[in-house]
Amino acid sequence: MREPACGPGARFYVAVQLVEGRTRLVRVDAETGALTVLVDPGGAGQLAFPAVSPDGTQVVATEITSGHRGLTLVDLASGARRALTNDNALSLHARFTPDGRSVVYASDRSGVLDLYRVDLEPGSMPHRLTRTVTGVTGPALSRDGQTLVASMLVARGEDLVRVPTSALLNTLAAPAPP
Repeated sequence: MREPACGPGARFYVAVQLVEGRTRLVRVDAETGALTVLVDPGGAGQLAFPAVSPDGTQVVATEITSGHRGLTLVDLASGARRALTNDNALSLHARFTPDGRSVVYASDRSGVLDLYRVDLEPGSMPHRLTRTVTGVTGPALSRDGQTLVASMLVARGEDLVRVPTSALLNTLAAPAPP
């Protein structure tokens, strides 16, 4: 298993499990070790980069299947899942905002990896948070929502950059390019 993400209070974690050349998303009970398959895309489907919501009720992960390269939201109680992004853009490294109402992630929908935010309400459109030339990925949000740090791709590799969190609150930002 790889890419573990802890649930609140470390009662459980989710991870990506490699099975027969594909990956699936699993939940592991921290006390008993019991494993529950959350998402198995089948075929050549792949899952990566899971994150658990602050209240521990949902998981978001990158899902790559035929015709889909986006973010999938999974309700842990019901097992219901839905696409948060569903287009040809690659969406990676989603992280829930501290209030659990949105996710911040990296996407190449503009041709360069930039950070975006999408609210969890059905029908919400992604909003671009950064405009870079070289690309930025791997957002990390502080628990109080005051700090957003990401990896900026630069000539010598990667640097950490601090992104103004006022961008997270800007609901009037232009929607992301198609």
